[in-house]
Amino acid sequence: MPDTWVLVADSCHARFFTNEQASGPIVEQYALTNPSGRLHRGDIVSDRQGHNRKGDMGHEAKAQQEGISRFASSVCETLEQARNEGELGKLYVVAPPQFLGELRKHQSTPLQKHVAQELGKNLATSDVDTIRDALPNRL
Repeated sequence: MPDTWVLVADSCHARFFTNEQASGPIVEQYALTNPSGRLHRGDIVSDRQGHNRKGDMGHEAKAQQEGISRFASSVCETLEQARNEGELGKLYVVAPPQFLGELRKHQSTPLQKHVAQELGKNLATSDVDTIRDALPNRL
């Protein structure tokens, strides 16, 4: 029987948990990181050292957003692989609202059907007990 999965993510981290018993604990299986999600916009793109014009911010913001979008895509690819292998039952997604929207853009229709609940909170670096407490008692 497929497990219930919990994805807890932000633009820098994605943690994948499973739950085998509806009211039981969640167990972290693995994690993905997006190092570029922690960089400041100026660290991602620059034209000349020390040069900062107002017009340059558009390119930097776009580069940062593209990195976040690629990360969201790779997170969804991981979930899609679990779905294809029959490992994914219900899916609970916990992410800040902006990243939650980015994840939705990359979810296939079949994957969306597994989503039992979305929670718009940033708990990506929280401990397991805090994450479990934010979820329904029965998963």
